[in-house]
Amino acid sequence: MKYFWNYFLPAIFLFLFFPEQSIYSIDELNEASPEYIEASYKKAIAEFDMRNYEDSLNQIRHVIKADMNNYNLRYLAAHNHWKSGNFDSAALHFQAAISVRPEAYGTYIDFALMRIHERKYKSAEFIAQNGIKYMSQHNIPVPPKIYNILSRIKLQQGLSSDALVYAEMAKAALNTNTGIKDNLESVVLESRAQLSLNNFEKAELAMQWAISLKENSPYLQNLMGYIYKKWSASFADEELKKKYVDQANKYFQLALENTLAVDEFKVVVQKNMDSLQQ
Repeated sequence: MKYFWNYFLPAIFLFLFFPEQSIYSIDELNEASPEYIEASYKKAIAEFDMRNYEDSLNQIRHVIKADMNNYNLRYLAAHNHWKSGNFDSAALHFQAAISVRPEAYGTYIDFALMRIHERKYKSAEFIAQNGIKYMSQHNIPVPPKIYNILSRIKLQQGLSSDALVYAEMAKAALNTNTGIKDNLESVVLESRAQLSLNNFEKAELAMQWAISLKENSPYLQNLMGYIYKKWSASFADEELKKKYVDQANKYFQLALENTLAVDEFKVVVQKNMDSLQQ
């Protein structure tokens, strides 16, 4: 029995104090060369890419004590914990990464996106605003994505006018280096904000622009159909109402045609189309 407890008690200790780790301890180095840390980081990246998040974290744990201010290790650890649903641990690593490299705007973006995923909108806004504040103070161009994040938050909070302001700020921040994704997002957010404010013509114009950036997107076609559906309800005249119902039906049909049969989004589009008959 004495030998059993000699074995079992350390195992209990590991489980209680390191619940996210394997019951078997990881060799956590207090000293390691930069080359060795980089090699471990590359292994961690490889495990992350294969969605082996705990194995990736073990590679990080192996060397992080040797360089607690390693931005790459902290940033990757944050994403591993996020993917694993360990949001509090992810937040600690995001915060550490920001303290090491406050100029790296991608960290603010990803941290805020995680908070949005958690529906912690005030926290997400605080993070994004801190990123804007730092960049403004250090003459670093604020990327459109951060303004897009703030626009999304305001839409979730039902603050459409504020959402529109941030969408327009995102558009103003676009430049030749901005990717199509951020450009598209800002226009879609603008359209959604204008729709929430019942500015149907402006919502339609922004969505037409979005569709020109990404043709045959069922998501955009569904949004355009929804704009026409809501617009049709604003008319008392039956002829005008029918005109916009027909437009809505046209875009919902296009969305259905461009959605895979197994895609759950197809159900959403079909419900929108069916609602036109009510």
